Amino acid sequence: MKARSLQELGALRRALQEQAKARALAEQERLQRLAQERAERELFARTVGPVRALPDKGLAHLRVQRPEPRAQQRALDEAAVLREAEVALNADRKLAASFSKAGNVLLPFVFEQIADPLGNPDKPLPKYATDGSVAALPKLTHGINPTFPVPDLAAAATGMGHLNTLVDVDGAVRSEALLVRHYDRAFPSLSVMVAARSLNLKLGDIKVIPDEAVQIGGLKIRTDDGMRMNTFFYSGKDNASPFPVDSFFDVITGKIPASKYQDKIVLIGPTAAGLGAAQVTPISPATPPVLTMAHTVSSILGEHFFVSPTWGIWLERGVLLVVALYLILALPRLNARMGALATGVLLIALVATHFVMMTTQLVWIQLMAAVTLLLIGHAALVTKRFIVTEKGKEKADVESAESNRMLGLAFQGQGQLDMAFDKFRKLPVDDGVLEILYNLALDFERKRQFNKAESVFNYMHGYNPKFRDLEQRLSRARSMAETVILGGAGASHPGGTMQLAGSGMEKPMLGRYQVEKELGKGAMGVVYLGKDPKIGRVVAIKTMALSAEFEDEELKEAKERFFREAETAGRLTHPNIVTIYDILEEDGRAYIFMEFVNGKPLDEPYVHFLEEPRGRADLAEVTSSDVRENYGPVTVPAGQYFVLGDNRNNSYDSHSWGMLGESFMIGRAEVRYWPLDRAGRIEHEPPTASPQAGVLRFP
Repeated sequence: MKARSLQELGALRRALQEQAKARALAEQERLQRLAQERAERELFARTVGPVRALPDKGLAHLRVQRPEPRAQQRALDEAAVLREAEVALNADRKLAASFSKAGNVLLPFVFEQIADPLGNPDKPLPKYATDGSVAALPKLTHGINPTFPVPDLAAAATGMGHLNTLVDVDGAVRSEALLVRHYDRAFPSLSVMVAARSLNLKLGDIKVIPDEAVQIGGLKIRTDDGMRMNTFFYSGKDNASPFPVDSFFDVITGKIPASKYQDKIVLIGPTAAGLGAAQVTPISPATPPVLTMAHTVSSILGEHFFVSPTWGIWLERGVLLVVALYLILALPRLNARMGALATGVLLIALVATHFVMMTTQLVWIQLMAAVTLLLIGHAALVTKRFIVTEKGKEKADVESAESNRMLGLAFQGQGQLDMAFDKFRKLPVDDGVLEILYNLALDFERKRQFNKAESVFNYMHGYNPKFRDLEQRLSRARSMAETVILGGAGASHPGGTMQLAGSGMEKPMLGRYQVEKELGKGAMGVVYLGKDPKIGRVVAIKTMALSAEFEDEELKEAKERFFREAETAGRLTHPNIVTIYDILEEDGRAYIFMEFVNGKPLDEPYVHFLEEPRGRADLAEVTSSDVRENYGPVTVPAGQYFVLGDNRNNSYDSHSWGMLGESFMIGRAEVRYWPLDRAGRIEHEPPTASPQAGVLRFP
């Protein structure tokens, strides 16, 4: 009878146990009965005397109590079945037997965590674990809560080693702790045990040189003070593994003969993608742990491991200090180009030094920290400079925009509209700038330069077509672009009339004067009524088409004569001479801006104060002395003042221009000289503080 599964074995075992219990109970009852019979016989013997047992009856009794031969055989058969089933179904025992037979199998175990313990262990380690350990050293990496293989397997294995890896700050595996401490014991890594077994060495052949190396027979593995070795990772061709990798399925199915692995180190572990936890190594971002171990074992046996010298820590700190000083002291003083060049040279030097020391000397110096600091520091400084530059650029742009705006407004105020437009186009366009451009276009319209007004309106249209009445203005400017400003070649005569305001157009401008209407026209020009919009002065504008009347040399001579005469007239000041205010040449025409005389009699109130009215003919003989001596009397209204000059007869004062309003008074009177009885210094109340801070008000 054989069981085909663990479930059947369990059921069979339970049935046999019940049978065994029943037999034990029957046996116990039989023994109790025999004991009772023995006690009764002994009591009878003490009471009656010795009694000789009948041989035949005692034999019969024994024969009755003896089990049947068939029941004995059945019990033996059941025990044999259980032993056979247990042996057949105990895979761990079979595997352990295989380990014992091979005599070269090493098993891994892992620590739950690589960290210093917070207390004492919960329970002592099993014997098969302590047999694979050595005395601990103080500086070793500490592990807690080890997990060992199944006891049967662990006891049958040749040895065990830990399978924990050390991960750097960047998440990569570059080193291995050859010994890990667990309280007072230290356990070698599985890589060390594999390398030792391949050399036919045992645990006792592994020697520890504190703070320096781990020696396996004739191999001396250089380590740091914590017994950590820097692994050399081998690169394969075409990104393939440098170690042969076979499928476990192919092995157990016989596709790969077992003879292939004779006298070879065989590492068993998952390598397929998605199985196990892949590790980041210097050669691959997803290296299976079993291949990482293969690199470590090969590094130990080939003595290809990297050495971290004792002076390496000082070199690393020195390089970090140099990089920090460069970032703090040197780099900020360099311009962008020289800073990038210096940082690049330093970066190449660090990387090259690290590479050469690793590849030629197998010396492991952590220069990547300095490289990282260099890159981060340079990037931070460049970012800071960029932010500062951007802020400065923004500030400069604002200042430049304000300068261009002020210059443009100044040019516009001077009538240099083309230069103003050039400055305004450099401004960032917003509603305020559009308003300025709109007024500039209106100034071009006032000058009847509709083609230039069209250019301004077109520029505005590209940013905001819906601004005010831009569409209508642009359409009107396009239709008027061919309009003659002042006569010109297409005019009926040289003194052609300027097209004045109408149909939404602004009044034309000549220089800074606004043309109101036409006063008269002659053979060589037109006279317009103009007004200075800033001060309200009314002028007469006389135009002359020089380019239409003269040519070449005559035109040049006529211009010189025209402006010379205007300059001469402008120097003259006399009541009977019209004052010249300004001259202008524009679009082949000359303009004279002069005092406007309306041709009506002057209303001169001071004449009314003459003692005797005189005829019109005598008015011309009236002198200022006559007026001043015969002035008055007048009544000075409240809130107004009669102002006298310091030279009464020759001063231009209230005798001429009347009373002065209080709002036009600046300062205050300090001395009174009339009337004589009140002459002297005028006393004022002391100044009082205004409700507005910092302002003093004087009565």
